[in-house]
Amino acid sequence: DIPPEIWLLIFQYATYIPESHNIIPADPFQRSRFPRMAMGANTPVLSMRTKWSLVLVCRAWRQLATVLLYEHLVIRSLRRALKICSTLRNSVRRATINGIEVDVSEYGQWTKHIEVHAHIRTFDTMTFAEVLYRILQCCPNVRILSGTWDRPIPRWLMAALPRFYGSKLELLQWDSLSLTTRSTDVCTLTPEFLTAFHSLRTLDLRKFGGWNETDYGKPNLALPRLSHLLLTTNESSLRTATSLVLPSLTHVVVEVPYFYPVPLHLEHLDAFLEAHGPKITYLEVVSSPMYISADDANPDAPHTVVLPSHRLNIACFLMPGVCTHLQDLVFDVHEHVIDFKGIPTPHQSLRRVGLRGLSGEAISPERPHPSQAIYHLKSFRRKYLPSLEIVRTLGFYGDAMEKPTLGIFIQWTEFFEKRGIDLQDGEGVVWLWADDEEDDA
Repeated sequence: DIPPEIWLLIFQYATYIPESHNIIPADPFQRSRFPRMAMGANTPVLSMRTKWSLVLVCRAWRQLATVLLYEHLVIRSLRRALKICSTLRNSVRRATINGIEVDVSEYGQWTKHIEVHAHIRTFDTMTFAEVLYRILQCCPNVRILSGTWDRPIPRWLMAALPRFYGSKLELLQWDSLSLTTRSTDVCTLTPEFLTAFHSLRTLDLRKFGGWNETDYGKPNLALPRLSHLLLTTNESSLRTATSLVLPSLTHVVVEVPYFYPVPLHLEHLDAFLEAHGPKITYLEVVSSPMYISADDANPDAPHTVVLPSHRLNIACFLMPGVCTHLQDLVFDVHEHVIDFKGIPTPHQSLRRVGLRGLSGEAISPERPHPSQAIYHLKSFRRKYLPSLEIVRTLGFYGDAMEKPTLGIFIQWTEFFEKRGIDLQDGEGVVWLWADDEEDDA
């Protein structure tokens, strides 16, 4: 017989979707627990259907799969909220914890992630807020809370969230960009409510609508354990992050929204870097590219030029005194090429660079016009980055390349080897020819 622990691992693999366990991008320099072919194999719908099937097989499987079935609750409507609430409350039983008898929801105890989508059509009545409150009561072990709010939250519900999860919540995602209504009877995630989650490790402010003007700059807005921060170049996101005291901050993901024209708030980015830049050890820049035909006379030409859709240059993070302890830098190949000659002094601490969006066609020397990827690869030099050890092509795997493409990749590996740098594929493998293969090549 297969031990239950092995069955549980099999079930986890079969139903795995990254957003159920973490909403931040996976660290590209750390080996994943799940192989990359499992990362995109499941969708939330397929994963849930598999969980439903597993709990119906037999009692042993039901006991194991129930943990997975209720670990991530998605609440998109009042109807679904009522059904979830009814199921959780019907599973309540008496239990003794530390000598005290309490009511525990048999299913709610397994919930680790609650995702709420409070759209106008569902949140137009207090009923939704009341049902959501009852659901939160049944789920004492929640570690991830993500919410999309089209309407302000009732003050009594907002005040209840820190009471339920102030000492437990590890990851908070708050989407209130579309929130336009203002009233004295309702409120959003104010500074006092946000800092009440003093156990937070990760905060996602990419779609945070911001505070009132009087809330910025308040003293003692501290999140002492926060290490991961996700934000955008929007004013509300940057100003909120700058106002927070984050002594444990190490990982930052900066997303540049795709709008035209792009409203970059570089003065607020400078203020954020002045407040938190020296603490950052991992930085990832995310943006969408622009595609321009390489042949203006023939818009249908097969070759296109991929350019950044914004004017933010990554060089600003490598300037002296900004991110002085930065060790890992991740960005897409369509970003502006770093002008190292414009940086007065070499950056002493950067050890690893991750490039996303690389392709065999982009690194080919036979291109009529060099790509952004080629310019990026040629820009990395030890005289500018004395501690640089690794350049990794994220999402570009050697074992998935055809032999001609692999040959080009190995040429780049040899190019970097002469500079004392390892060029790795997406799995951290350095590809070189074997002696017999080199003779054939």
